[in-house]
Amino acid sequence: MFYPTEFYSEEYVKEQKIKAEKREIRKAANLLGVAFLIMTAIMVLWSLPLGFLAGLGIIKQQVLFDFLNDTTALQGIQIGISSLAFILSYFIYAKMMGRRLSDICAFNKPKKKGIVFPYVIFGFGACGIANILTNIAGAIFQSMGFEYELNLPEEPTSTLGIILAFIATAVTPALVEEFAMRGSVFGVLKKYGNSFAIITSAAVFGLMHGNFAQIPFAFIVGLYFAFVTVKTGTIWTAVIIHFFNNFISLALSYLTKGMSQYDLGIINVIYMGLLLLLGVVGFFLLYKKGEADFTVENEESLLTTPQKLKVFFTAPCMIIVYIVVLIEAIFVYA
Repeated sequence: MFYPTEFYSEEYVKEQKIKAEKREIRKAANLLGVAFLIMTAIMVLWSLPLGFLAGLGIIKQQVLFDFLNDTTALQGIQIGISSLAFILSYFIYAKMMGRRLSDICAFNKPKKKGIVFPYVIFGFGACGIANILTNIAGAIFQSMGFEYELNLPEEPTSTLGIILAFIATAVTPALVEEFAMRGSVFGVLKKYGNSFAIITSAAVFGLMHGNFAQIPFAFIVGLYFAFVTVKTGTIWTAVIIHFFNNFISLALSYLTKGMSQYDLGIINVIYMGLLLLLGVVGFFLLYKKGEADFTVENEESLLTTPQKLKVFFTAPCMIIVYIVVLIEAIFVYA
């Protein structure tokens, strides 16, 4: 039997709306967890089909071994696999949530003319702060007897290998990771509030890196990347900052190869200082343009941001994500 809404108390109607919003957020979290697991499976298990083919004799084992130990070839593989993993997984996520990418991904021009440059410059300062905080956290863990180093493949030295390394490290992540995180994920979740979407997309961005050394840095810069996406109204601001951060990091790793720890420490201090200085310059540029406002507008909701975050991060598929990331961090990257 149908009962008109006037027969229900205001408190009952409010309670039903809260339950409905929690169901929506939990669904968004669970489907995001599925997309994350698809992405992780592609990134971690991509070599298994090749091993299977080698086992059947279709591919010679020595050929496969040489191929997988070729630093230049590995850069090409990284470009292809990461592009497939991110684009496919988060395209699927948007579709599962019933959203069109053209509606949720801000590929458009900035809201205002001339605001991208100061936000980019200020973003370098944000990267510097993220680096400093990450180093402090690493020092604290080290003092507790916990050391963590990434077991990364050797960097290529051939001309083609170096070019592919820069594409794999700077160009591809800036495009596909920003499409996934600040495009698909943020675009889907912003309907529940900008603050909520900024925090959740940054947290997923951190978890996506799958190792204890990079998760803190990725989370902090992820907050800023999502924030500037809101402020400038376009994903391209985050893409630019992401590209330059990765590009400079890789360039420094090549330029400082073979240096002593003392010299590396001095260069790191100078680099951090320059980033912070650029951040100050960026802030003053934003101030002059009347953009030094670090608040964001949020949709009206019966749930507070902390309540939404609790629902999101306690969803079953997100809990599975934490377990997978922990296993990946311990057994894959350590």
